[in-house]
Amino acid sequence: DTREPEDQAAAVFEVFAVLILVSFSLSQQQVFFKAHMQTWLGTFFSDLGGARSADFYQPVARFGAAFLKLESAYLSMHS
Repeated sequence: DTREPEDQAAAVFEVFAVLILVSFSLSQQQVFFKAHMQTWLGTFFSDLGGARSADFYQPVARFGAAFLKLESAYLSMHS
């Protein structure tokens, strides 16, 4: 069940990990990243990091935002 944004994010990251683990091409990874991750996860992590009631998730938000930045740069170098 992926009705909560946190669950959606976790599911998308799991799929991305599988794409990498089963050796999908870099271009296929780029397509997935741009279509299913880059479009909304930056805003999600920003919102999550700013939520006062989400103390536990603030480090997760910082890590997630850093990952998106790094992965975006990596994929851009190989396009």
